Amino acid sequence: MNHKNPVCLKTAIRSAAFVVTVMAAFLGFAGCASLNKTLCLEGDWYEIGLRDGESGVESEQFDEYVDTCAKYDVIPDVAKYSEGRTKGLEFFCTRSVGYSEGRQGREYRNVCSESSEKLFLDGHSLGYNLYSTEKTIEDLDRTISENYDQIRIWQNRIDEIEETWLGQSLNPDLTSSPLDTAEERAARRQDILDAKTEIEELQELKAEAMIEYRRALDEASDNGFQEEEIIEYPEVDDEARGIDANP
Repeated sequence: MNHKNPVCLKTAIRSAAFVVTVMAAFLGFAGCASLNKTLCLEGDWYEIGLRDGESGVESEQFDEYVDTCAKYDVIPDVAKYSEGRTKGLEFFCTRSVGYSEGRQGREYRNVCSESSEKLFLDGHSLGYNLYSTEKTIEDLDRTISENYDQIRIWQNRIDEIEETWLGQSLNPDLTSSPLDTAEERAARRQDILDAKTEIEELQELKAEAMIEYRRALDEASDNGFQEEEIIEYPEVDDEARGIDANP
């Protein structure tokens, strides 16, 4: 039977624990703008630069690493970091990544070299056009819904006023201020008419935005970025929304 050397076993355990610690620290670091003590002392600066490059992080990020690691009397290896970041940017500064970045609404941070920047920006423009038109449609649709919600509130108030009048007609002993409520009902009716006018204008803008969205979708498809139309906003009339046609 083979027995492992206790010293070797302890060394292996310590090594494994160290690897886990460093990996956990690195995973915690990924995507963040700061380092922890473990990475400052034991981090692979080529790997850190590589990850930053793949994420399109600006070169100024290294200055923050210098400031952080100075707390632990560590000077980051700028040569290894720069080498890794340059390699990572080869992955980032591509047409497909540019499209993905634009599609998520992320701004370009001027990190690509002159030779790769055009490809990145070509993709970024296609993706960002889709993102911005989608956002415009979503914003318009949200504003339209908010207007309908407000109309329902005003309509309910008109119903309350008219129910009060009906109750007063059946019971003359009830006190009332018919002039005030009549003025309020007239004001709410005007509010509803104004809101409906605004909704019509917003729906026209949304129709124009939908044309731009489909144009951006076709342009992306023509350039090799296939996507299905995911925005469908069927028109819903007042009756379907529970709104009186004539308040």
